[in-house]
Amino acid sequence: MASPAPWARPTPGRSGQGLENGRVAIIGGGMSGLVCGKRLAELGCSVTIFDTGKHAAGGRMSSRILNMKFAAGKAKNAKVDHSTQFFTATDPKFTALVEEWEKNGVVQEWKGPVGVLDKGSFTGLAASSKLWVGVGGIDAIARHLSKSLRVELDTWVAVVERQEDGKWRLFRDNMRRRRLSSEVGRQSDFDYIVVAHNGKCAERLMRDAEVPALHRLLKCKFSNAAPPKDLMQLSSLWVLAFAVEGTLGLPFEGAFVKNHPDLCWVSDNTRKLATPAQREKVAEGGYETWTVISSRNYGTRNKVPQEAIPEDVEERIVDELLRAFESSAGLKNGSIRPIARRVQLWGAGVPMNAFTGGPCVLDRATASGICGDWLIEPSVQGAALSGLAMAEAIVGDIKGTVTSDLGIPEDLRGCFAPAPAPACGAFPGLEVGDFNPPEASRKPVRPMEGQEEGGSGGRGGELANREVIDMR
Repeated sequence: MASPAPWARPTPGRSGQGLENGRVAIIGGGMSGLVCGKRLAELGCSVTIFDTGKHAAGGRMSSRILNMKFAAGKAKNAKVDHSTQFFTATDPKFTALVEEWEKNGVVQEWKGPVGVLDKGSFTGLAASSKLWVGVGGIDAIARHLSKSLRVELDTWVAVVERQEDGKWRLFRDNMRRRRLSSEVGRQSDFDYIVVAHNGKCAERLMRDAEVPALHRLLKCKFSNAAPPKDLMQLSSLWVLAFAVEGTLGLPFEGAFVKNHPDLCWVSDNTRKLATPAQREKVAEGGYETWTVISSRNYGTRNKVPQEAIPEDVEERIVDELLRAFESSAGLKNGSIRPIARRVQLWGAGVPMNAFTGGPCVLDRATASGICGDWLIEPSVQGAALSGLAMAEAIVGDIKGTVTSDLGIPEDLRGCFAPAPAPACGAFPGLEVGDFNPPEASRKPVRPMEGQEEGGSGGRGGELANREVIDMR
């Protein structure tokens, strides 16, 4: 008989109970939380997902609308992906999910051109895996996963409190006056809670929950320096989405940016999100929408309270990112003149290291767990696989087939490993390295008073030489 993994230890739980004892609260409706919820529901559990999104769940798997006004007075709305740009699938379990999404018209293959942009030259990338995007926007995946689930939007979970009977009670306020329920129309508690987000908010939520094993794993820091081996580290990224009338005339649809300290990624949403039938008519639309993602160093240097970005800072960020894009693409300075724009700071952008103790965390004695990309790798695939593992662990605990805690080490030293990847995430099967690696000596130069510290594969792969296009 194989010995248990070092992060698994026998503990008391709810072994032998039926799935009627499977009312699960998932706090966070990103990819990991939604996949976890959908799998739990398929296995017979009652699931409620709480998400702070006002209009839809999705987290970084979300899209936004740009309201464009053309010179002739015409107005039009266009969707842009303002965080996750695309993803790849190499794991059989995740590949099966993606194939199901494709069958249902949720995702489509993105055939590019996608590559590396280096001082005005574009080089295509070789990929051993298909590149996937959402049909009409990356938010199509979250909408699909949410359809059969109870998702409470615009809901901030302020307090989680374990009751004497072992169940969990959730509240929207610190005074515990606004209770959240596992059932519609009546007050009831939860058998399990799952924390499916990270950053300071997740750490604060579990600080007083009397689950020290989970709380210490959720502690984190925000930096662009080389990540530690005993603490989660997250980067901060600025994202600019903008529209132009006409076309920029660039020979690519997406590119990782090399040799520019401020940029990580640029992409043309108009062509990327077009269906095969729409592609021939894209040029007739008379506009392009682009997404620009900053480097980690730029995000750290310019971090501000993301809930209230000062207007002068927003204007400066927009101008700097536009000029950086022009420089990298070989365009004339000042040539990009947006007819619409939207800028956002992802304060807890992308994990820079990954937990080595397993794909999910389960504390059986308290019926609480954690899932998220940082437990595997900073990718869409990593997030989904962690959510699947969390669902299987909970059902295994209910049925009595899981008899040990999962992912809870005795000592955090050495439990995190660097996750080399571009600032915007990792992409299994895509050979692209990190062109702006962490710099321990780099420090913020524009600190704002009151600011708070806080997609896999592609792990340092070499650039595959294909056609090189000089755009200068």
